[in-house]
Amino acid sequence: MDSREKRRGIFQKDEVSNLKEKFKKKFINTTQAIENKSSVNSLAQLSKFLNNVPEKHHEVIILQKITKKEDALQYALNKKCYKLFLVLLNKIDAREYFQTNDLLQVAIESKDDKQVDTVLRAYERSEVRIVLSALPDRTKSPLHDGNWNKDVIERLYPYTTSYFIPRGQNKAKMFSLTCYTT
Repeated sequence: MDSREKRRGIFQKDEVSNLKEKFKKKFINTTQAIENKSSVNSLAQLSKFLNNVPEKHHEVIILQKITKKEDALQYALNKKCYKLFLVLLNKIDAREYFQTNDLLQVAIESKDDKQVDTVLRAYERSEVRIVLSALPDRTKSPLHDGNWNKDVIERLYPYTTSYFIPRGQNKAKMFSLTCYTT
């Protein structure tokens, strides 16, 4: 490798690190704007930024640590920026990401209907198999004892053998019918 090629390789690394820093700044500004509901265009600007970045760098940029423990996807979920989460997820290999991260488990334990609904929708879009029986006991408890809204129940229904009673059903009552045959 001659010195020009070597310099070009270093430039590419610097270029990627610069893109990472720019993305990090834009990403944090976008999440703050979404939280404060101050800018409708911030999500479009972040998408435009990612569209200008070469596709081979999307995963590296999105999966970098935004905080000490969280990458951009986890950060967006925790900040309740669900549209941002779905936009970023479309830019990476979601199947591989879901295999290495337990987002469904974290969402269920958060007991946030919108977060669970968003993560389930992302699993379905990515065609990742959902196995509720494989969840740890600490997650199964809030799943079955929780008070979920109708949308979450509709998404969970095909994957469970239990029945959920939706929240906000003032006139709903639980009944049991037992039939015996000889």
